[in-house]
Amino acid sequence: MDKTLICTVGTSFFNVNLEKITDQFDPLYVAYSKKDWKGLAQEMLKTDPHERMLGAEINTIELILESIEKKGDRLESIIFLVSDTQDGANTGLVLQEYFDQRAMRDERLAILKVKHWTVEDLQPQDPQLFKRSGLINLVRCIAKAIKEAGGATKVFIDATGGYKAQIAIAVMFGQALGVDVIYKHESFGNIIDFPPMPVSLDFHYFELYNDLFNRCYLSAFETIPFEDLAQYFGDNILDYNDLQKNADFSNIKLFFEAEQINGKYFFSINHAGLIYIEAAQQRGMQFVATFIPPEPSPKRTPPKFTDDHFPKGFKEYSDKIWSSEPWIDSIRSLPYDRQRGIAERGFYVERRDGIPMIVGTYRDTKHFGARFNIQCDRLDNIAKIYAATMYLNSKKDEY
Repeated sequence: MDKTLICTVGTSFFNVNLEKITDQFDPLYVAYSKKDWKGLAQEMLKTDPHERMLGAEINTIELILESIEKKGDRLESIIFLVSDTQDGANTGLVLQEYFDQRAMRDERLAILKVKHWTVEDLQPQDPQLFKRSGLINLVRCIAKAIKEAGGATKVFIDATGGYKAQIAIAVMFGQALGVDVIYKHESFGNIIDFPPMPVSLDFHYFELYNDLFNRCYLSAFETIPFEDLAQYFGDNILDYNDLQKNADFSNIKLFFEAEQINGKYFFSINHAGLIYIEAAQQRGMQFVATFIPPEPSPKRTPPKFTDDHFPKGFKEYSDKIWSSEPWIDSIRSLPYDRQRGIAERGFYVERRDGIPMIVGTYRDTKHFGARFNIQCDRLDNIAKIYAATMYLNSKKDEY
């Protein structure tokens, strides 16, 4: 079977291995100091891939290659997940260049395709941003890689490199989705497997609170006020203590982060909650929502765009959505921030100044992205907005 390897990546190859070279004329050090990443990859090819100097990622992948060759499998793809730092981005470039070049001379890698993705907000400077956004984005990157590969049976995860939290998330994915996880400590000569255990999650709650999980999935960074969350669990939830006593909430509260601000509680989905949702979807479970398109507005106007340079096909994509969905009042392009975080086409809910809005994303074949706002003033409550968002996502490949 052709397999995809999802590999978390650290920066110790740069910050430890290369920085400790004392010979300033060493070819590896010379290329590194000049930031000549292609030249550095070429010099790395001259070193045995088992050597610790090349870093944990390359050492582990070499052992993986030896293992899967014995099983008759092939490594079809490697996706390196790098941190949202300059060293992370540069390490990703070097690893991609190294394996691209190795693929041309190592028959075991004859069909290999390599890419690296930056996990937005996965950085050490802001611990809260790391926890609330970085880990969520890591979950989404792994989930996307699994879907692109064709399912959990066609992937495995190497959690050797990067932050310790990445190892925990990788193992959680392994248990929830049935993905093999691999880890290698730098002092070990072999790899450690974390095979999926014969246990399963209770997806009864996914069905029971489908609309809540849908809301969290579509807008993972939303903070839900206590009053909003309480309504999902009945009319008798008057305060936080009542919510804590609710049997259903007590069984799924591990999927949420609770924060108290000025005496009021707010909730948001955490990385465990997103893994639970991804696991449910991998098992064929779907979000259920009924969307009844509103009547067209007499004030309907064509999409409007700023004077920015947009991705190829972006305006045509927006125009087709507007012409295909007569209930949409208009479409407006959004300011050019967070474009690098756009992974694919789709729709989600975002709050601006406390007001929920439907945001669409677009990315062309050169990975250039842009965002736009779907406008419809007849979507006058949050339930309608999320139902419309689900509806648009179900048709995103038709536009």
